[in-house]
Amino acid sequence: MAVPSRVVAPPHPRNYGGEYFSTLWTKTDARLTRACEECWIGDSRSIAFQGTIDGVVDVFVVDERGELRRLTQSLGLAGPRHWLQSDGHRIACLMKDERDIVQLWTVSLEGELRQLTRCEQGIGSAFTWQGRKFAAVADGCVASIDADSGAVVALSPPSRDDDEIRPEACVFSPDGSEIAYVRRRSGSNHICVISAG
Repeated sequence: MAVPSRVVAPPHPRNYGGEYFSTLWTKTDARLTRACEECWIGDSRSIAFQGTIDGVVDVFVVDERGELRRLTQSLGLAGPRHWLQSDGHRIACLMKDERDIVQLWTVSLEGELRQLTRCEQGIGSAFTWQGRKFAAVADGCVASIDADSGAVVALSPPSRDDDEIRPEACVFSPDGSEIAYVRRRSGSNHICVISAG
């Protein structure tokens, strides 16, 4: 439900004020202390979000009836700040693997968790999912990641101290042919674009 009311968001590059705010009414778990970084699940009226219970961040779903389900019972989501994304059947998130390295994972709507990537240095940015591919910083490079096999294709030179690829996000162009990302050069952030391969 969108309610008319002026919203002034705290200063942050991704915050926006507005004339309306939205609310979602659901039955919840009293232990849930935070709900954030959500996404719609396909064409349904269900929403997945990152929820915190007892200090652990997991994937939760609120379905069309307002019922809450905890999809993961993990050691917690990890990595750079990221929003969940879904293809309607799976939800993508970042979690650490058994080596304590941040990887891209998917979880089915039934709660089946699958590690998608096995990067040596891990995933170093928020990600976007378009069609059969993800865009993210993987092993220090802007990369395209196959959504089924997890195969990683590096598209850029690796990040360096004087030419750092930033962790905020890698975003596909509307037609999927390019990926926009941010590099920090000479003390300033620069928006860069690279072919999606």
